[in-house]
Amino acid sequence: MKVLGFSAKSKNITRCKRTLIGFWLASLYVLCVFLVVYSLSTYQFQIKLNSIPQSSSLSETSFTDHLCNTSKLDSKAEGPLATVPCIPNKAPEGDQFYSTGEVLSIYKKLNEVIAADIALIERRQTAFKEAKVRQKKELSLDPNNEALQLTVRYTEGNIHKVDLELRDIKALQTRYILKHKVLIDTFSDIEYFEKFFQGFSSLLGIDSFWAIPTPILIIVLVLSMGVLGSLIFVTVEFLQEPESYPKSLSMYLFRPFLGMILALSMYVMLKSGQSTFSDSSEQNLSPFLISFLGIVSGMLAEQAYKRLSITGESVLNGDLRNNKEADQEK
Repeated sequence: MKVLGFSAKSKNITRCKRTLIGFWLASLYVLCVFLVVYSLSTYQFQIKLNSIPQSSSLSETSFTDHLCNTSKLDSKAEGPLATVPCIPNKAPEGDQFYSTGEVLSIYKKLNEVIAADIALIERRQTAFKEAKVRQKKELSLDPNNEALQLTVRYTEGNIHKVDLELRDIKALQTRYILKHKVLIDTFSDIEYFEKFFQGFSSLLGIDSFWAIPTPILIIVLVLSMGVLGSLIFVTVEFLQEPESYPKSLSMYLFRPFLGMILALSMYVMLKSGQSTFSDSSEQNLSPFLISFLGIVSGMLAEQAYKRLSITGESVLNGDLRNNKEADQEK
């Protein structure tokens, strides 16, 4: 009886342990997948955004206004100097691309500042028109009321003034759109990002979460991919192990964090030029290359640790050897 009771108790403990592990892994999956979706999609969006060229710095006006001297070479020749439009000596500059900060500023100016001004003027316009309707009804009941007639004319003047203000602000909006027309198509994508990540942005107190600085975004991508790779590894282990023999909780608890740190370490090694993935630390890496590096580092944490150890030893041994050679030369 004692043996059966101990066996039943052991099974209950095992079941609770597996339930706890499953809940922990599921929670990590939800958070990790969200961060992966955010960081990977936003990084790709920023790359696309920063490849949009601005208007050419050399306009037609500056071309035609550039005058060249075509007077006779003979300095004794009489008559005024002749100048004609010609090609400027300065070569036109290459395309300048929008930065994320510039796009954010333009987006806020167009969709928040100007839009808010238009909405305010339209509310004033509606209020004046409703007041005019009420005053007209009162005037129809008392057509000889001069004060009321004066009030109606005053309201009509305000309506005309507001109409002019609305026309001017909409003309400004039109000019602003034409000036930045290459960005208008991307604003719908920006609005989607604003709505999709609105809750997360509010939680962190950030207005435009899609415009987070790219270096920080890349770090988030690397860390989340490292956790994802470790989650894949521990999930396979969790599903393959016998139900009666669960591994220790520490492996499931700390392995995702180990994968996260190793993914970051591998990224640092990559950017330092100590990896065959990239020849230059200044090279703009593909988001999918970064994602692959993070996932592999998380899944193969032991191999990633060995790779870091081997690389570190070679660097340190090389530095020690160079120092010894320098001492010998002295």
